[in-house]
Amino acid sequence: MLYEFINNNAQINPAARRRIRSHAATGKNLGKTLVRRSRKDLLGPAPRPVQVTVPERIHPPPKPHDSRAHPRQHAATTFDRQIGDGVSISSLPIDFLGESRALVHKAVTFFCRMHYTPQLSDAFQGHKGPPTMWFQLAFEDEAYFHIVMAISITSLNNVMAQGEDPALALQHQGRTVYLINSRLSQANPVSNANLAVVVMIAQYERLRGRFLESLVHLDGLYSMVEMRGGIATLIRDEPSLGQKIARLDLDLALYVGTRPRFDVAIITNDSTSIPWLSEPLIADHEQESCGFSDYLGLSIQLQSLAKQITCLGRQVNDAHVGLRTALHTRSFHVTLLRLGHRLIHFGPLGGPRPTSEIDNAVQLGLIAFLVPFMHQLDGTMPHCPLLSHQIHLAMQRDFATAEHTQEVLLWILLVSGASVFSQLEDDWLVSAVSKATKTLDLCTWEELACVMDKYPWIDGIYNKPARLLCGF
Repeated sequence: MLYEFINNNAQINPAARRRIRSHAATGKNLGKTLVRRSRKDLLGPAPRPVQVTVPERIHPPPKPHDSRAHPRQHAATTFDRQIGDGVSISSLPIDFLGESRALVHKAVTFFCRMHYTPQLSDAFQGHKGPPTMWFQLAFEDEAYFHIVMAISITSLNNVMAQGEDPALALQHQGRTVYLINSRLSQANPVSNANLAVVVMIAQYERLRGRFLESLVHLDGLYSMVEMRGGIATLIRDEPSLGQKIARLDLDLALYVGTRPRFDVAIITNDSTSIPWLSEPLIADHEQESCGFSDYLGLSIQLQSLAKQITCLGRQVNDAHVGLRTALHTRSFHVTLLRLGHRLIHFGPLGGPRPTSEIDNAVQLGLIAFLVPFMHQLDGTMPHCPLLSHQIHLAMQRDFATAEHTQEVLLWILLVSGASVFSQLEDDWLVSAVSKATKTLDLCTWEELACVMDKYPWIDGIYNKPARLLCGF
């Protein structure tokens, strides 16, 4: 191909530009036959209208003087076929910028679905009514949309063998951080949308195992909440937002071992001014006696918590088998947050721990009982290394050898075996369970189930792992 030089000093007119493009294309397409589709083919056939039959409202029989003597029973209506999927016709806050619509649809759907414990799906009512703010913001706020994409992609990669490119999640997370940083320096930096975005950024870092970074975001969230008047005011005015912040605080406290940053446990004493705290799932008359009442050394505060958690387990069991109506998810989550915060305030996992061995062991067992309900956004149970370490230490003390504590010891072992420990890695657990069952002279599953009925127990979660541990 011959070379031709263009004088850049001279003015380049349209004719010169055509020569440049033609000359460049000659080398690229040399020896090729270019076949271009016509505009008619590109446009494609028009969508074919679909004719459906829509029944009209049935009218009462006409009166003699009614002019509607022969009302129509059906009317034929046509409409154009909708092209695309659900997301393509939704009002999202940004353009897709070349990103797969299928990925956006999958990510948003995954994030917005309700996360239940799979074994207990029959025990809880589904969400009814208008979408919550945590769903709606994905279609209204660009920063929130990006963090939803980041969380969903990361969660899908955690539970699927063939996931998406992790770099996509980092790109969305980076865009969220850029947008929220610019918004925090503008008017109304502590709006509901900004608080929601920071909550989700912290949960995203926790999902990736970056707990120190998540704690940094929690500290920033604490400052933002103080600018809104404190956690009590926020919970009263924005219950849904307050619950998410309390849940994030509890999640991090379980892993890091510190007291929760927000003192929600103290707020529960002032339930008259906070609507969602004055809706207890567990009424006072339902707090039946439980196995913990027999232990004289157990503190009064922990006895109260143990009774409430035992009642909670019985309500879930009854709802699961249809003996009572399904539990409302909002009330259940509020109760879970309240009990969880009170348990952690009683003795943080990182210390200082209760001095009484019975208090120490029972508190650890109650926390382990709640862990299956503290699932992460990807649906998996959280990893709590401090909790497993503390339970292991408690099982090596005098509490584990005393004859009068063998029932509660067995309960702690079985509950933590299903929610905290890995049965394949912790061989000592099988040995400890076997020793406790022999001490209590339990030879059948029915005998063991009768003993466990006095303690917090969820049949759908603990029965199968307990049978494997006991060999029944």
